[in-house]
Amino acid sequence: MKKDAFYFYKANWSEEPVLYITSRRYTLRNEKKTPVKVYANTDDVTLWVNGKSVSTVRGENGVFTWDEIVLAPGNNQIKVTGKKNGKEYEDACVWVLESRMSLVIAIFDLIPYVKTALLAGLFILIYLWRSAFGRRTRKRKPWKTRVWKTAFYLFLLAMILLFAFQVVLWYTGMGR
Repeated sequence: MKKDAFYFYKANWSEEPVLYITSRRYTLRNEKKTPVKVYANTDDVTLWVNGKSVSTVRGENGVFTWDEIVLAPGNNQIKVTGKKNGKEYEDACVWVLESRMSLVIAIFDLIPYVKTALLAGLFILIYLWRSAFGRRTRKRKPWKTRVWKTAFYLFLLAMILLFAFQVVLWYTGMGR
């Protein structure tokens, strides 16, 4: 898989026409305003966002940039066009902006802390188990049994929710 730097060098050193939108694999965007950078060896490049022309710019050393391009919620078709030797070239990609994306990313970043809390909960469960059932006495205290069962079910529910959340993140492609 060729990285963005490959196209930078190709745009500066090759006579072959180059027109390439950088950061194209970063498809899930959580910023409404985002910069667009293009590597090309054409004279000028026109940026199109969702079928509307934004502007035409001249680049320096094969780098063409637009600052703070506003993305619409949902899919955004990003397309650039340029001419070299009388022939027109284009490159396109799709970036997705979702308003809920920031919340999902924030929750995903909390997962290590949730895992630590669940591990601490496991140690508490072990302590409650030992205190409720560890001693071999004739009389068991019913409240200790209820506390242990409640703690166990809460811990089990937390583990199921964490697993379900990680499956959703994996399915949507948000898992890192």
